[in-house]
Amino acid sequence: MSLQGALFCSGYENPHSEKETSKKLNHCSYETLPHPANLSDLSSKDGHILHRINNFVKDRVLRNQTASQTDFGGFVPNIYNAAREGVWFTEGVSPQYVTMTSTNHMGLSTGLHAESHGVVGNVFYEKSTLRKFDYFNLSHTPGVIKDSKDPQWVRGEPIWVTNEKADATRHSACLYWPLGDIQFPNAEMPKFFKYVSEPDHTLHENGFFNGELPKTLKQLDEVFGYLIERLSTEELLDQINIVFTADHGHSEIEGTKKMMCIKDYVDYNRVHYAERMLYANDEETIQEAYRNLTRAQKDFKFKMYFRNDTVLKRYFYTKMPDRIGDIVLEPEVGYEVGNKCSKKELRWLVELEQA
Repeated sequence: MSLQGALFCSGYENPHSEKETSKKLNHCSYETLPHPANLSDLSSKDGHILHRINNFVKDRVLRNQTASQTDFGGFVPNIYNAAREGVWFTEGVSPQYVTMTSTNHMGLSTGLHAESHGVVGNVFYEKSTLRKFDYFNLSHTPGVIKDSKDPQWVRGEPIWVTNEKADATRHSACLYWPLGDIQFPNAEMPKFFKYVSEPDHTLHENGFFNGELPKTLKQLDEVFGYLIERLSTEELLDQINIVFTADHGHSEIEGTKKMMCIKDYVDYNRVHYAERMLYANDEETIQEAYRNLTRAQKDFKFKMYFRNDTVLKRYFYTKMPDRIGDIVLEPEVGYEVGNKCSKKELRWLVELEQA
């Protein structure tokens, strides 16, 4: 069986049963994965897989070596074995700034920084058009998902488009890959596309320590093992490479006392807000919002930058002023910055939980 020119971009969902897993993966088993023995093999293989698990940081694998019941690394033996046999970046890789799912997936797809590929966050505005990008509809805005699939949002060319343009015999497919279902000009739509966020979803819902994360990691690892098994059965292991990576990490936030609510300090009638960014129409409003948020830094640990700050220049996050906010907020590890909450609402939620 030939896999000449095959490219498969995939992510993982949390399977509910072995039968369901088998059903989901049978249709794509001829276009899937493993790892190169060394980097020189990349050009000699017929198929290549760019494969990621959302929020799968390096210690998920590293801790496998000293696994215990409370050590979640011990639940990914298939991924660990693949890492040992392949080219393993044991120190991890650095995500783009900002460390959001949409931003980093488009960076992985295009090889560009956010200020070049244009997807500067999960949620952001374009000042010149007053349009909002929100691919996952985190803002619960009617019609925003469809609008976010407009290829005008993306300034770079994803690798699956480049692959198909290179030769008529080359084909791409995207499965569970954010922004993989955008119809780019003069390019065929990938055959498979869907996105389900794991273990990111489990972490947002449960945190690290209530026992749910190891269960999810174990299920994801079983899916990975199933893929390797099928490839071996179909004698495809020597024909395909896999690049196995992640988009960002995660940290635990200990209660509402670590969450700063922007609208407690900024008048939302005078600014647009997106995920950790504020937009204003005039310099006076920008400066006023900055001064007000400076007061919040007495109680909450977060950094704050104007768009032209030298720190953001170092992160390649300034050259798209139409989309990057006038003020960018960066919570420190263990803290969060909320767009929609208020102190009053958070107190009410705590009282409701206690009741």
